[in-house]
Amino acid sequence: MSQENLIAVVTDALRGQVQAELPAELRVSLAATASAGEGAAGVSVHLFRVALPIVARSVPLLSGDGRRLRPEMNLQLDYLLVGHADDALRAQASLGAAMRALLQAPMLQEESVRPLLSRPDLLDSLLPASLSVHWKALELPLQEQAAVWAAVGDRMGNGMFWRADVSWQGKAET
Repeated sequence: MSQENLIAVVTDALRGQVQAELPAELRVSLAATASAGEGAAGVSVHLFRVALPIVARSVPLLSGDGRRLRPEMNLQLDYLLVGHADDALRAQASLGAAMRALLQAPMLQEESVRPLLSRPDLLDSLLPASLSVHWKALELPLQEQAAVWAAVGDRMGNGMFWRADVSWQGKAET
């Protein structure tokens, strides 16, 4: 049991959750750069920030002898979702579908993550554990938004920002 695949599992779950709301001809791509999502209509997903919440860094679960009780990981993963299409209205409709997907199911647990994954083997490497993902829309100041858009190599356009608050806690194998 290791948490090394945790970020990949959450990103793949986001991809699957949004893909389930899009029409079949539209695709969700995990884009390293904006150009990776161009050419195909749909939504591209850009992970632009990985952070450990302050509380998670300062409060480990310890046993009576001072050792960590079980492995745990709490993360904040920030994403930019960008709508791509030949026309602006179709790109905005794609973003609307993505927003609906995340608002309809803002909390995911391990059992609801598995059906969303293209690579369930990555989730298997995290088990046995409890996993929860909570999606929330991010409001960033315009200057920060511009910096993220520039970092992904695109100009500001049809996009929205989301945060995944992730909690993973290893369980003792029985």
